[in-house]
Amino acid sequence: MSQANNRGGGNKRSRISSSGAYRQRENHSSSSSTNVAQTQSGLIIDNETELSSEIIKEQLNSVEDIITQPIIEVPTKRLLHLKELGGNLFVSSSTKIYSKTLQKLFDRVLFTKSLNNDVNTAPSDIRVFERVLARSDDNDAYSTCTSLVQPMSATILVLGSTSCEHALVWKLLQRRNFKILISPGNSGITIDQSNITISNIFQTEKDILDYVDTKQIDLVISLNKTYYFEELEARLCERGLHYLGCSVDTLALSDNQLNAKQFMTKHKIPTLDWTHCLNEEDAENFLNKYPNQEQWVIRATNGNGLINCKTREETIQTIKAVFEDHIFGKLNQSIIVEHGYSIENNQICILYIVSDGDGDYTQLPIIQTDPLRMGAYGPCPYLTSKQLSYIRRRIVERTLRCSPTIRHLFGFRLLIQGINYNEIYLLDYLSTFEEPEAEILLSLCEPDIFLQYALDLSSVPILPLTSKKRRVHCVNTTITSTKKSLNIPNKILLTATKNNKVKIFHNQTDVNVNNNGTSETNTITTNGERIFNVLGYGSTLQEAQVQSVLACEYIKQHANIDDLLFKSDVGTEAIEWYKTHADHHHHSLSGGLTNVEQINESHQYLSDINENFVFFLC
Repeated sequence: MSQANNRGGGNKRSRISSSGAYRQRENHSSSSSTNVAQTQSGLIIDNETELSSEIIKEQLNSVEDIITQPIIEVPTKRLLHLKELGGNLFVSSSTKIYSKTLQKLFDRVLFTKSLNNDVNTAPSDIRVFERVLARSDDNDAYSTCTSLVQPMSATILVLGSTSCEHALVWKLLQRRNFKILISPGNSGITIDQSNITISNIFQTEKDILDYVDTKQIDLVISLNKTYYFEELEARLCERGLHYLGCSVDTLALSDNQLNAKQFMTKHKIPTLDWTHCLNEEDAENFLNKYPNQEQWVIRATNGNGLINCKTREETIQTIKAVFEDHIFGKLNQSIIVEHGYSIENNQICILYIVSDGDGDYTQLPIIQTDPLRMGAYGPCPYLTSKQLSYIRRRIVERTLRCSPTIRHLFGFRLLIQGINYNEIYLLDYLSTFEEPEAEILLSLCEPDIFLQYALDLSSVPILPLTSKKRRVHCVNTTITSTKKSLNIPNKILLTATKNNKVKIFHNQTDVNVNNNGTSETNTITTNGERIFNVLGYGSTLQEAQVQSVLACEYIKQHANIDDLLFKSDVGTEAIEWYKTHADHHHHSLSGGLTNVEQINESHQYLSDINENFVFFLC
């Protein structure tokens, strides 16, 4: 036993031979007359086989060369998470939160300060604690502790001249800490805020980058394809700047219809039966598989060309015209033929999300657009809680899982064929944010909802304006004209806005200013067929529709222009639906996260839950 211990001790001392005490022992041994190395049977024998107690003590006192930081293997994910926190257990939640947005909200309400009498706590801190502790209802209005952080300031450049950009600028100006610049803008933006329109007209990507460097822009917003540049986002990212708008990944699904349909089929996203036809024979063979199907949809493989055929004969004629007359353009050498649907008997809804491209996304209220795009309204009341859950799981989250690089604003056009959850189909994807839907969504939500991922905002108001304390319904009516150039007095628009609960958004219009030195706007000059979008709002959808229609009628009557056209029945079907389902419809819009148990128990309709949700794809 002693020999084994001695051998073990000898081996252990060999591993620490670099210590100073051991080097001293070696020097002392070499000078001793008794330390004479003898060779017996080919072995070198050291006569001194034991260490003195003084040498051992010296070795124990000098351990710098053998002590290092231990590397402990973490056996579980939970311990790994605790190790990542660095010991700050009291400033984080007790469970893992996968959503970065939710994690920010938790971090803002968790404190480590004590309120005992022996701690000096400022009165302002006590008031903060009282507000947090008194906030028992998470669904109450503005319950996200926005007062605990200072609003972030930013300089934003908006590109565009449509009513969508007008509505976006109008919404962003509600945040005083945002400095907004827009090019080229329109007459409505100039009237609302004349000093934000810049004279620079950007033609290339380099023009935008040069202006961004000069004016120290923090965020560039380009919501439509008119001012989309393929390399703009990458160049801004290299400069450490932010971008919100169309991207290569979103356009690949929205503009390439063949790629989108193949994507839906591959990942089992519910869509209508379809086929890719290279010639007329392929199309006829597909039609013959469904002899009882009368309505068909003919799509261009590239772009957004679409023809909805109501009869089989019309479908055959359309297919012939596509291949022989190239009505979709010569670039579309093939078409997509899919099952059609009746616009009168089905509902087409639009859902937009805001995504960070890394799993987090916020779902905006679902709205409905007129089939002829002559208006829109929201929130859409037709969907049940089961249908909403089906849309979220089978369409939205499956799309983001299979294409995780989707970011910014991204839309889904949905076909609702019944009240069952499996009667919902995805028609196509939307990568642009356009009128008349944009005005509705911008009116229903706070501006930070759209910028939370683009600017990494620490304060994200989950509450839209459709809360139980401030319930809002919106109807957006589009005014068009057969003449591309008209002059409309600005006083008519101001009076219509003053007499009704509306906001008028201009679409590609110019402003004419008086030359009498007062800078007063005289007339509005139109440059296209779609002139204005008149957004009416109210506590009910019927009130919002009435306000919007009254304003449109006033503009048409006093402008004395017969060529002004608009639809007065936008949202009429939804209004009748509200009347029919009055017994089942409860106006209890909440602003926090959805309580799933309450939804499953009450089976409330969309108006009960059609708010902003924050989800994470696990």
